[in-house]
Amino acid sequence: MSVSEDKPKQTKFLLIGETGNGKSSVGNFILKSNVFKVSDSTISETREADVQSGEGERSDVTVIDTPSLQELKEFNEEFLNGIVGYVKEEEGINGIVIVLNYNTNIISNNIKTMIEIMSKIFPSQDFLKHICIVWNKCYYYISDR
Repeated sequence: MSVSEDKPKQTKFLLIGETGNGKSSVGNFILKSNVFKVSDSTISETREADVQSGEGERSDVTVIDTPSLQELKEFNEEFLNGIVGYVKEEEGINGIVIVLNYNTNIISNNIKTMIEIMSKIFPSQDFLKHICIVWNKCYYYISDR
């Protein structure tokens, strides 16, 4: 007789956003570990989707870091198939984290298009309940006083 080991339910997040908004940094924050490569450069560090799982108290969390949307001249079939493939490999996702720059007062057409595409890929009446927006780089507005 063997005792079955209960695995904690995995929570899986897909990160999307423009170059330089800090998707990889947000992924590192979520996982409490520096598993995604980050830099201060305006050139994207993430070239293809990267799936990382947490350890210890975060072992029940998986984050999928995606290439920057503006790096893609257009939303091509290969990119979308790659995202869908990763999501299927990970047996679905629980949420989409949209990382935006607080200093930019518009949501780009790329982000809008990606949300529309994702809503078709993952049809659900509650689709919007699974989207989280993270505004990054807010420190530019913190007063020195």
